[in-house]
Amino acid sequence: MLTGLIDKVRFFWSSGNERSLKIKKNIIYSFLIKGGSILIGLSLVPLTIHSINPLQFGIWLTISSMGAWISNFDIGLSNGLRNKLAHALALGETDNIKGYVSTTYAILFLVSLFVFVALSFIGSFFNWNQLLNISSSINYNIWPVIVITLAGFCMQFALQPINTVLIATHNPFKASLITFFGQLLTFMIIFIWTRYSPITLVTLVTVMVAGPILVMVFSHFYFFIGSLKNFKPGFRSVQLFSAKSLLHTGGVFFILQLGALILYQTDNIIITKTLGPGEVTVFNI
Repeated sequence: MLTGLIDKVRFFWSSGNERSLKIKKNIIYSFLIKGGSILIGLSLVPLTIHSINPLQFGIWLTISSMGAWISNFDIGLSNGLRNKLAHALALGETDNIKGYVSTTYAILFLVSLFVFVALSFIGSFFNWNQLLNISSSINYNIWPVIVITLAGFCMQFALQPINTVLIATHNPFKASLITFFGQLLTFMIIFIWTRYSPITLVTLVTVMVAGPILVMVFSHFYFFIGSLKNFKPGFRSVQLFSAKSLLHTGGVFFILQLGALILYQTDNIIITKTLGPGEVTVFNI
């Protein structure tokens, strides 16, 4: 019986054409990687709550929900890049691939820089403790926490095309692997840190945003020097005239992104404004 099962598994992995085999590999690997990400996420919640407290954890969840809005400032550019790359690879039109990738990186970098500077300037005029209904038990200004979160999400926003390129080249499990290692690194740093010294909200947020960024930066060197060297972005390859084509393709996706943003990223803000940050922790758990 065991021999028959092993034979079936071998047949599953070896049967089919090259594209079918790649699909099977992506399905299995993605299932395992996402399962690992779920386990790390579940383990990270009690670790962080015990490291600070439910109120401060609720503050982080609310601020991170606001930071997630930044990912939608690309106006569908990443989705446009994915479609353009997939189309070019399918038809063998590889001449403009590097231009598409370089242009996307250049635009997202400029947008992320503008967003960080603009929001940092505008946000400095508000009392965020009052806006987020934070009780007097938090006797310090949380604006630095917001700035750190904003900087982290802007950096991730500028680096995110690597995931798009991996998906377009039929390697979505590698994009999931980047997320997994970012979560794993974050978990390890917090776990080790809390064993030797207390951790503050500022420290926690810094680790939360820095872990994924470090993994993404390493991934850029690893992939663009190796398997994706033909897609490596460069300043000389930037073609601003192709931005219109990328935005046109991704425009419909942007509308869907806005809908998802309203559905999934406003709960924490509404709860913290009406009931307080502590209830955000309860809701998310």
